[in-house]
Amino acid sequence: MSIASALASDARLHAIPIHVVSTAIRLLRTLQADIILVQPSAIPVNVAPPILPPSIILFLQDAFGIASDAVEALWDVIRDEVWVSPMPKLSEEERELFRKHGWDRGLTAVKIFPLSHTCITAGCEYNGRILKKDEKSQAVLYTLGDGVQPVFNIHLTCTKCKTTFHNNFAVNGGTRTYYPGIVPDYIQVGEHQFVERKLAAHWISLMFRGWVSATNCSRTYDLTLAGPNVQHMKDFGWQFGTQLTTEHVWDAFVLLTLLDHGRREKTILEVPHGGNSENRFTEAMSRRNTEVVNFGNNTVNHCCDRCFRENVVKRDGSTGAYLLYRVSSVFLLSSGNVQVVVGDGLSIGRPICGVTHCPKPLSNNRNRFCNDHQDEENFCSVTGCHRDIVPGTKSCDNQEHQDMEKLHYTHVSASTTLGERYQRHRQRHHANDAPARDPEVEYTLDGNGGVKIHVGPHAGTIGVTDEVIARTQEEVALSEAASNLWAISLFAADAYLTYRPTGVVCEATKSSSGKKLKAKYNTTRSHTEFFVSYACGLIVFHATMLNAEAVSNALVMVQKAFSVPGAVKPEHFIYDSNCDASQQVHAHPEQWEWFQDIGMSVDVFHFLTKHAETHFHCQEFCNPKSFSELLKADGSWFFNSSVAEQNNSWLGGFQSVVRQMTAVKYDFFLNEMVRLHNEILLAELRVKANARFRM
Repeated sequence: MSIASALASDARLHAIPIHVVSTAIRLLRTLQADIILVQPSAIPVNVAPPILPPSIILFLQDAFGIASDAVEALWDVIRDEVWVSPMPKLSEEERELFRKHGWDRGLTAVKIFPLSHTCITAGCEYNGRILKKDEKSQAVLYTLGDGVQPVFNIHLTCTKCKTTFHNNFAVNGGTRTYYPGIVPDYIQVGEHQFVERKLAAHWISLMFRGWVSATNCSRTYDLTLAGPNVQHMKDFGWQFGTQLTTEHVWDAFVLLTLLDHGRREKTILEVPHGGNSENRFTEAMSRRNTEVVNFGNNTVNHCCDRCFRENVVKRDGSTGAYLLYRVSSVFLLSSGNVQVVVGDGLSIGRPICGVTHCPKPLSNNRNRFCNDHQDEENFCSVTGCHRDIVPGTKSCDNQEHQDMEKLHYTHVSASTTLGERYQRHRQRHHANDAPARDPEVEYTLDGNGGVKIHVGPHAGTIGVTDEVIARTQEEVALSEAASNLWAISLFAADAYLTYRPTGVVCEATKSSSGKKLKAKYNTTRSHTEFFVSYACGLIVFHATMLNAEAVSNALVMVQKAFSVPGAVKPEHFIYDSNCDASQQVHAHPEQWEWFQDIGMSVDVFHFLTKHAETHFHCQEFCNPKSFSELLKADGSWFFNSSVAEQNNSWLGGFQSVVRQMTAVKYDFFLNEMVRLHNEILLAELRVKANARFRM
């Protein structure tokens, strides 16, 4: 019998308009999980039960102004239709019915239920049995199209295996196991807060396309998208507030990224259920970062017509000569395939330990030193001085050092001067020439013992040789020569020096007119983020250089990036400091054997504007014009040698987003931004540049 015929045959339903019937079907489909929850275990979940819960009967009575027996009769007619209908998108009027007649009965337009109503634990004796042990609590859902929504969050527990099933995950033995292969519609970002997946994806898009911070995502949502339920929930006395926090946005970013990665790679995400929620996903993010380092990103073995040429005459990278081979009595130029990668450093920076070369992460990104070097807090912050500090300050009892610290904080408090305000404006709006780093600060002492502060723009990044770094460190060491007690400490592959004075006045305390001094009153930031891209624009990898852009580190990073499984070694490496890098390769062929057959040129712009014509090695081995494989037949450039600079112009926009991140989160965020960049560009290259795998 059709619904229309059934309505006509029951006198209790004669007065019910057809639009009420349609609305009732939609509301009851929305409440399907609530209906299932109170039914006896013997009733299967795939069949509509014969009886509605009392709370739902009362809800429909008030919503439509009909008697309880009419509601029961209506349910008999429409229940099969309700059970097979798709989940509806409720109108504002239908949501209003829930607000007026449902909230006080525990009924909301959205309810957060577990993935299944049955136990799904493999090997459990009750596997497949309907779960009835439930726990319900109020929660808040942030959506993209419907604003803030009040919801009830339901947990179901299996009494046999003791697993508690939530919407996103199952909990057993203190471990959260997220359901494999699924990115849920509502992502849990707090104990009682959920974010709609579409909204989380929207935030990631804003970050990716517009360099929007998590703070601004949360503020914008509260201002423009939260909707009228904010006031309604407050008036009702909803248990939890509706304000969206920066932490909620970041947790949504991290979780959606991890779950989407698990879906793509068919892996399962497991994290601790208890403990500090702030650190819950740190280990999972770290594993993802390690995976990128060891196996590369989504560009491994890529090639396309913008970064790869076949059968082109090549110049030998180590000798600078063109290779010949003999056919009978004729010598011919050797040819082969050429793929070009381009490297460049970017000074966006993240907090690091203030001890030079120490790679250990900070336990808190506002600390100046890692846990291993916390005792450095007890010594003067002026570079070169290692005397004990005066309690309550960061300087020793030397009056000049005390004056420097006072001047530092005076400058910080007065940092709203027009010039600095303008600089911050340009950073926020990402002017192309806006500095990406904190300014360089130096202090000078005049002849009368007075201290002056000098603030200038950060010098940016440029590759330097190990010898230059060694000379710089030697100069620092000489200025600290009064400290004769040295101790060498090793961590990982890096060595760094720690030293303690024995009552001797250090060099930094000997004032002289015009002497320049530096100090570390704030958290130290990493020097360079080094990126390498294919000439087509795909980003191959990035790595952090803590204290300097050493060209030897750049070489190590390039070799590491193209030594992961499946990677194919490029034939040409373009880098603005290749004159120094190439000299190292030529001077130490046994150390840099991997680079002996790779061409190494300077990008066109820097070669024309930054490199001296009198530098023999640079002109002989690094002039891009001397590598015919880089040129078209008409003499124009085949490859885009400025692509790394162009990518860095985009990446520099994230400076304000990442500047306070911990090391793990910083790498995780940049890895995801790079992945999205590559994914979008790859789609374009498949259409326009024959993107393919290089075997």
